[in-house]
Amino acid sequence: MKNSVWSVTPAPFVFSGFSLHTTGIAVFLTFVPQLVLLACLRDFAALTVIFSALAGAVLAELCFFLPVFCGGQKSFDFSVLLCGLITGFLLPTAIHPVLAVCASFFGLFVARNFFNGTGNAWLNASVLSVFIVCLSSPLYFPERMAVQYTAPSATAFPSVTMRLNPAPFDVDITNMLNTFVLQPLGIHLPEGYVSLFFQPDAPVAAFKFNIVTLAASLVFFVMDIADRIVPVVFLAVYAAAVFFFPDFFRASLFAPGGSGDVLFAIFSGGLFFTAFYLLSDVATLPRTKPGRVILGVFAGAAAFFTCGLGGDTLLGAVCTVFLANMLSPAIEYIENRLLKAAPVETVLYDR
Repeated sequence: MKNSVWSVTPAPFVFSGFSLHTTGIAVFLTFVPQLVLLACLRDFAALTVIFSALAGAVLAELCFFLPVFCGGQKSFDFSVLLCGLITGFLLPTAIHPVLAVCASFFGLFVARNFFNGTGNAWLNASVLSVFIVCLSSPLYFPERMAVQYTAPSATAFPSVTMRLNPAPFDVDITNMLNTFVLQPLGIHLPEGYVSLFFQPDAPVAAFKFNIVTLAASLVFFVMDIADRIVPVVFLAVYAAAVFFFPDFFRASLFAPGGSGDVLFAIFSGGLFFTAFYLLSDVATLPRTKPGRVILGVFAGAAAFFTCGLGGDTLLGAVCTVFLANMLSPAIEYIENRLLKAAPVETVLYDR
């Protein structure tokens, strides 16, 4: 008689996504290529600020939860490392390391003790840290890029050569793209756009390697690591506002044909980093899909007013996240009311 083989399955439960711990590790690993690039470029100022902020976050976790650790009631929260890393990438690279430690320390402390606690803090700790640095040392933040926006013609995009310092390889890559990719489509790409994806001279580490952030976002989508709804809706709404209302801040005019420089607007002000690393924070996300769509639309509209047509400083993106976080509790309140009124079999809580 053959021995029967027993198999244990998770039925009737099914796998619906990665755990928060696994997600945190995956997001943390997407920063490794950027850290390697900073090391290769010998950008020790940026690395010092990043690891100082990381140390501040770890110090906050150890100081305020040390009694619990000693009692064996709590393991180290990996999300603290991710919070410290994101904070370090958002802080200006010119600040003193001690200021980076203090800002990261107090930002995490305030978020966790005054805004609904660990794992549920509806206000992003990294945003608070940036505000602390801005209030204490505003001179460290770069001024807004003073640029004259020029509407593109029907056959060409506006040149951003004068808005940025083009990278040495910009001309070669632009010529290659124009010759082999864009010319058959009747499109000409001016010099300067390629530099949007690689800006080693940017004053904030989060803005230096947009090409790596773009690759990380593709990993998020393919592996379903982070939320897709809020970042996509946010970027779509902001891009539409920039495209159709480029003259809003001057004459409140609507451009039916579309003339806004979307590429420059998204990649010059750190909004791409904001979309996938700040607005997709699990602790600040609404639970339902309609709630996330509402949050994305609001954040995109807010970004248009705080960041304008691009080329803005870090504060525009940070203020956008702050305003979106302020809306999250209201959305959660409505979701809870709907949950109480809905039948038991109705599923409201989406990943």
